[in-house]
Parts: sequence; C-alpha cells; structure tokens
Amino acid sequence: MEDQEKLNQSSRQSLGRGLGKRRGGGFRNRGFGGLCVCQECGYREEHKAGNPCQDQTCPDCSKALIRE
Repeated sequence: MEDQEKLNQSSRQSLGRGLGKRRGGGFRNRGFGGLCVCQECGYREEHKAGNPCQDQTCPDCSKALIRE
C-alpha cells in the first residue's frame, strides 16, 4: 500500500504544466537583439530591450517601425 502511494505521488509531481506558447518563446519573446526597421524608407536602428519597435517612429518619415 505504501508503495502505491509513493507511486501516485511521484507521478503527480512529474506532471508539469507544459511549455505552452509563452514559455517556448513564440513570436513575442524575440530576445534583446535585433533591429527596428521602417518599411517605408528603410531606416534601421538597434532594438532596445523593453522598448517595442511598434511604439517607435521613424525620424525620417514618421512611420511606425517594425521588429526585424
């Protein structure tokens, strides 16, 4: 009986929540590197962590930048 209880406890502990989209990275978590690029004129600048590219505007043509 004790062996069965230990088996049940160990199997419950090994069941995780899985990696899911957020933990696996997906498109949201691209890391610290990369570039912010203007699709209109081709302006490029280095991406800064914590500062999303789509929140930035191109200094040359005032269009929104995208992450590359």
